[in-house]
Amino acid sequence: MSDTSAAIQLRRGAWDEDGETSLHVPDHWRVTDLRLAISPPLGSRQISEALERPVGGPLLRELASGKKDIGVIIDDLTRPTRADELLGPLLEHLAAAGVTREHLTLFIACGSHEGPPPADVARKAGVSLAMFRRVVIHDCHAACVDLGKTRHGTPVSINASLMACDLRIGVGSVFPHPAAAFSGGTKLLAPGMCGAATIRHLHDHLRP
Repeated sequence: MSDTSAAIQLRRGAWDEDGETSLHVPDHWRVTDLRLAISPPLGSRQISEALERPVGGPLLRELASGKKDIGVIIDDLTRPTRADELLGPLLEHLAAAGVTREHLTLFIACGSHEGPPPADVARKAGVSLAMFRRVVIHDCHAACVDLGKTRHGTPVSINASLMACDLRIGVGSVFPHPAAAFSGGTKLLAPGMCGAATIRHLHDHLRP
């Protein structure tokens, strides 16, 4: 058996410039390189047009009409979601329902991760950060509302400030995940905005 190694190139860095890094593996390994087909990113106009054509539900501005406390949830820099490009068209869409800065709270769904510093929040949210009255960085060990258990016995606790909102909007991305099949979507809420007991139960459940 040879002691030499071969290098395969892995893509990296959604927030630290896209690039590649070398991963060295034994040269007797059979390696299959499965790469995602990367579509061109949507521009602001295309995002705005998509907001006008929701799938399976009403327009967000219709849901937002008359609401006084709207929570917008984004993930942290450990996820590739380009919230800085998505929030602008979203907030313009909500403005058509009379939503102003005084109605908006930005939530950073970091699950059990350490809360990001202000510079990282600004980087993630971009110029739209100034359009929010306040920013809440989720702390899974802080105030959460206990909502009981699911039929499978999962304890459910959610960030108390988020639960106080009368409309909650998640801005995330969907991509392959080694344990959950796909990340994004509802993972912004669970585990992103859950209490420590909920997060622990969900992750323990995934272990063999």
